[in-house]
Amino acid sequence: MASLFSSSVFASIVIWPTNLVIEKEEKATALWLENQGTQEKVIQLRIFKWTQENGKDNLQEQQDIIGSPPMMSIAPGARQMIRVINTKPVQSGQETTYRLLLDEIPTQDAVKPSGPGISFQLRYSVPLFIYGTGLTHNSPIDQLTAKLSWQPVTQGGQSIIEIRNNNPVHVHLSQIGVNNAKQEGTSNALSTYVLPGATIRYPMPRNINTAAQKLPAIVTGDNPQAINIDKAGHN
Repeated sequence: MASLFSSSVFASIVIWPTNLVIEKEEKATALWLENQGTQEKVIQLRIFKWTQENGKDNLQEQQDIIGSPPMMSIAPGARQMIRVINTKPVQSGQETTYRLLLDEIPTQDAVKPSGPGISFQLRYSVPLFIYGTGLTHNSPIDQLTAKLSWQPVTQGGQSIIEIRNNNPVHVHLSQIGVNNAKQEGTSNALSTYVLPGATIRYPMPRNINTAAQKLPAIVTGDNPQAINIDKAGHN
């Protein structure tokens, strides 16, 4: 299976927005798909509760978020709207997180007449963030930075960087060890989410000074910003 988790293009299917948000006063949002290919596409939608445990993403079945339609056929050049509905109010001061998994189901038209071969099922994963009273998706970056921490650890003989998020909302990091939001071409790109109260682990980049008290990083958002994350126990 080929998985696509960071691009807005799903083979010949374009998906937008790439991040879904339901604010405290809202009950639903919409996801759009457009088939820019020459063949009909059949897409299956599933929605999972998204948590992070032991530094890894965890998807669990849930019934609070409904996506309609759950199965769709999109003709070439056509667009399809998916309605995403929240049926369970979020507690005040909390952010709940989900993942929409969109799987392309192979059709007979997609099979080449030259004979059987490898059939790749493409998948796209779209994050969904739902906010309770007192929170919003555009929290000030300086407030988020104050509740981030990092530390070097060893796991299975490998040097690892561990980043902890003690904020009530997620943080999206695009690069670490970089102190310029416009810097490009770095080998330290990671494009990862750190969910509320969660810890993520990432292989230690070579240019990271493990003795340093601050870790430069880039927070992704409407306007990417360079930040400095304090080492655990030193903020």
